[in-house]
Amino acid sequence: MIPRTFYAIQATALISFFAISGPASAQSYHHPIRHVAKYSAVVDSVNESAHLQLSIVQVDKAGLKFRVSVLNPVGRNMSINIFRNDDVLFSDNASGDQYFNLFNLDQLEDGEYKVVVFNGKERVVKNIRLQTATKVDRQISIN
Repeated sequence: MIPRTFYAIQATALISFFAISGPASAQSYHHPIRHVAKYSAVVDSVNESAHLQLSIVQVDKAGLKFRVSVLNPVGRNMSINIFRNDDVLFSDNASGDQYFNLFNLDQLEDGEYKVVVFNGKERVVKNIRLQTATKVDRQISIN
Protein backbone atom coordinates (compact mmCIF):
# COMPACT_ATOMS: atom_id res chain seq x y z
CA MET A 1 0.00 0.00 0.00
CA ILE A 2 1.28 3.46 -0.98
CA PRO A 3 0.72 6.24 1.50
CA ARG A 4 -1.52 9.17 0.53
CA THR A 5 1.24 11.69 1.03
CA PHE A 6 3.16 10.11 -1.84
CA TYR A 7 0.23 10.73 -4.23
CA ALA A 8 -0.05 14.31 -2.97
CA ILE A 9 3.65 14.92 -3.68
CA GLN A 10 3.36 13.45 -7.19
CA ALA A 11 0.21 15.50 -7.93
CA THR A 12 1.84 18.72 -6.69
CA ALA A 13 4.94 18.08 -8.76
CA LEU A 14 2.85 17.33 -11.85
CA ILE A 15 0.70 20.49 -11.45
CA SER A 16 3.72 22.71 -10.88
CA PHE A 17 5.40 21.22 -13.99
CA PHE A 18 2.39 22.09 -16.19
CA ALA A 19 2.08 25.52 -14.60
CA ILE A 20 5.67 26.33 -15.55
CA SER A 21 5.70 24.79 -18.99
CA GLY A 22 2.09 25.59 -20.03
CA PRO A 23 2.25 29.32 -20.89
CA ALA A 24 5.73 29.03 -22.39
CA SER A 25 4.64 26.30 -24.77
CA ALA A 26 1.39 28.11 -25.59
CA GLN A 27 3.29 31.24 -26.64
CA SER A 28 5.45 29.33 -29.06
CA TYR A 29 2.39 28.60 -31.23
CA HIS A 30 1.49 32.26 -31.79
CA HIS A 31 2.90 34.01 -34.79
CA PRO A 32 4.79 37.18 -33.96
CA ILE A 33 2.91 40.43 -34.61
CA ARG A 34 4.68 42.50 -37.22
CA HIS A 35 4.22 46.19 -37.91
CA VAL A 36 3.37 46.69 -41.55
CA ALA A 37 4.36 50.24 -42.52
CA LYS A 38 2.46 50.44 -45.79
CA TYR A 39 -0.88 49.54 -44.18
CA SER A 40 -0.50 51.97 -41.29
CA ALA A 41 0.40 54.77 -43.73
CA VAL A 42 -2.79 54.10 -45.70
CA VAL A 43 -4.91 54.13 -42.54
CA ASP A 44 -3.29 57.35 -41.33
CA SER A 45 -3.87 59.09 -44.67
CA VAL A 46 -7.55 58.08 -44.68
CA ASN A 47 -8.05 59.45 -41.17
CA GLU A 48 -6.37 62.75 -42.01
CA SER A 49 -8.44 63.51 -45.10
CA ALA A 50 -11.88 62.57 -43.81
CA HIS A 51 -12.67 65.78 -41.92
CA LEU A 52 -15.54 68.20 -42.27
CA GLN A 53 -14.43 71.41 -44.03
CA LEU A 54 -16.16 74.80 -44.23
CA SER A 55 -15.25 77.62 -46.60
CA ILE A 56 -16.79 81.11 -46.72
CA VAL A 57 -15.85 83.33 -49.67
CA GLN A 58 -17.08 86.83 -50.48
CA VAL A 59 -18.43 86.63 -54.03
CA ASP A 60 -18.80 90.34 -54.73
CA LYS A 61 -16.36 92.77 -53.14
CA ALA A 62 -18.80 95.66 -53.54
CA GLY A 63 -21.70 93.78 -51.91
CA LEU A 64 -22.16 91.44 -48.99
CA LYS A 65 -22.81 88.21 -50.90
CA PHE A 66 -21.01 85.19 -49.51
CA ARG A 67 -20.75 81.62 -50.77
CA VAL A 68 -20.76 78.97 -48.06
CA SER A 69 -19.22 75.67 -49.18
CA VAL A 70 -19.06 72.54 -47.06
CA LEU A 71 -17.04 69.44 -47.87
CA ASN A 72 -18.36 66.44 -45.96
CA PRO A 73 -16.22 63.47 -47.10
CA VAL A 74 -17.95 61.00 -44.79
CA GLY A 75 -21.35 61.90 -46.30
CA ARG A 76 -23.20 62.09 -42.98
CA ASN A 77 -26.30 64.21 -42.49
CA MET A 78 -25.25 67.71 -41.51
CA SER A 79 -26.85 70.86 -40.20
CA ILE A 80 -25.80 74.32 -41.36
CA ASN A 81 -26.72 77.23 -39.08
CA ILE A 82 -26.04 80.95 -38.92
CA PHE A 83 -26.22 82.51 -35.45
CA ARG A 84 -26.08 85.98 -34.01
CA ASN A 85 -25.60 85.57 -30.28
CA ASP A 86 -28.26 82.96 -29.40
CA ASP A 87 -30.59 83.82 -32.29
CA VAL A 88 -30.77 81.38 -35.21
CA LEU A 89 -30.94 83.38 -38.45
CA PHE A 90 -30.66 80.45 -40.85
CA SER A 91 -30.91 76.70 -40.47
CA ASP A 92 -30.68 73.96 -43.07
CA ASN A 93 -30.22 70.19 -42.97
CA ALA A 94 -28.45 68.46 -45.84
CA SER A 95 -26.93 65.13 -46.71
CA GLY A 96 -24.23 64.16 -49.13
CA ASP A 97 -20.58 64.98 -49.46
CA GLN A 98 -20.96 68.64 -50.59
CA TYR A 99 -23.13 71.65 -49.78
CA PHE A 100 -23.20 75.06 -51.46
CA ASN A 101 -25.35 78.10 -50.74
CA LEU A 102 -25.18 81.82 -51.53
CA PHE A 103 -26.09 84.28 -48.77
CA ASN A 104 -26.80 87.99 -49.09
CA LEU A 105 -25.89 89.57 -45.74
CA ASP A 106 -26.66 93.10 -46.96
CA GLN A 107 -29.74 93.52 -44.76
CA LEU A 108 -28.10 92.34 -41.54
CA GLU A 109 -27.02 94.68 -38.77
CA ASP A 110 -23.39 95.22 -37.84
CA GLY A 111 -22.07 92.65 -35.40
CA GLU A 112 -20.62 89.19 -34.89
CA TYR A 113 -22.15 86.19 -36.67
CA LYS A 114 -21.25 82.50 -36.58
CA VAL A 115 -21.64 79.89 -39.30
CA VAL A 116 -21.79 76.47 -37.64
CA VAL A 117 -21.73 73.14 -39.48
CA PHE A 118 -22.31 69.94 -37.51
CA ASN A 119 -22.43 66.41 -38.93
CA GLY A 120 -23.04 64.46 -35.73
CA LYS A 121 -19.35 63.81 -35.14
CA GLU A 122 -17.54 67.02 -36.01
CA ARG A 123 -18.37 70.70 -35.59
CA VAL A 124 -16.80 73.51 -37.62
CA VAL A 125 -17.36 77.17 -36.70
CA LYS A 126 -16.42 80.25 -38.74
CA ASN A 127 -16.95 83.80 -37.52
CA ILE A 128 -18.16 86.68 -39.68
CA ARG A 129 -17.92 90.29 -38.52
CA LEU A 130 -20.04 92.90 -40.24
CA GLN A 131 -18.88 96.43 -39.70
CA THR A 132 -19.95 99.54 -41.53
CA ALA A 133 -17.08 101.86 -42.27
CA THR A 134 -18.01 105.49 -42.59
CA LYS A 135 -15.78 107.90 -44.39
CA VAL A 136 -15.71 111.47 -43.14
CA ASP A 137 -15.18 113.95 -45.95
CA ARG A 138 -14.94 117.43 -44.50
CA GLN A 139 -14.67 120.41 -46.75
CA ILE A 140 -14.31 124.06 -46.03
CA SER A 141 -15.34 126.98 -48.16
CA ILE A 142 -14.48 130.61 -47.52
CA ASN A 143 -16.46 133.54 -49.01
